[in-house]
Amino acid sequence: MTVLVLAPSAGGYYFGELLAGLTREVAGEDGRLFLVQTLEVGTRSDEASEPGDFTTPIAWSKVDAVVSITTAVRGSYLQRLRDAGKPVVLASTRMPDFDAPVALPDNHGGAFAAVEHLIGPRPIRTHPMTHLGNTPSNHQNGT
Repeated sequence: MTVLVLAPSAGGYYFGELLAGLTREVAGEDGRLFLVQTLEVGTRSDEASEPGDFTTPIAWSKVDAVVSITTAVRGSYLQRLRDAGKPVVLASTRMPDFDAPVALPDNHGGAFAAVEHLIGPRPIRTHPMTHLGNTPSNHQNGT
């Protein structure tokens, strides 16, 4: 299987790690990636909040499926790929003008895993502080 990966950028921590993961998974199935960086010349990847005007049909006849990362291309480009018989999956962003399966970052799960890594896999206990009472001396002493 050959997968066309459309990405605004191929470098940096976010895109680099995502592409490394895609490469690992597709290569694990004896497949390969065909990467197309769609960011317009002169635009930094952290400035690309909307899809650019990339419209060139690169490698369409050579690929079996497509993964579009964040704002790589517009929905109309992805629709043309789908109309050409290519299954399309979105990564990291939903698109209002193109409905497709989407893999989103799990920020909640990631934050939980990070905290668990820092403190270890032990339950976090909370205790109500009702035993302090509501007396003026407690407020003055900071207890």
